[in-house]
Amino acid sequence: MKKRRKARELALKALFQMDITKDFSENSLEVFWNSDLFKFYPEEIKEFANKIIRGVIKHKKEIDKEIEKVAINWKIPRMAVVDRNILRAGVFELLYCDDIPPKATIN
Repeated sequence: MKKRRKARELALKALFQMDITKDFSENSLEVFWNSDLFKFYPEEIKEFANKIIRGVIKHKKEIDKEIEKVAINWKIPRMAVVDRNILRAGVFELLYCDDIPPKATIN
């Protein structure tokens, strides 16, 4: 699914920006989407990206705990920003998106 792949890329970019700025607020998400780079994407792509972004934000504590359970000798702050946000998005999909096959998320 090309559209979902693009949505996942956009979600990663938004989560990266929020993580770097330490601002996971609604305002930060609005600033992201209002950027000239992203505002012209189709609504279908933005909708799926928002599902991931908002889901990660809502469940961030639980997701980070799950990641740290299996990331032996690694704490979340020690991970590269891109790596931890890829993991967050993937874990969100695996735990909270029953409509997405795990195989698709892992791929």
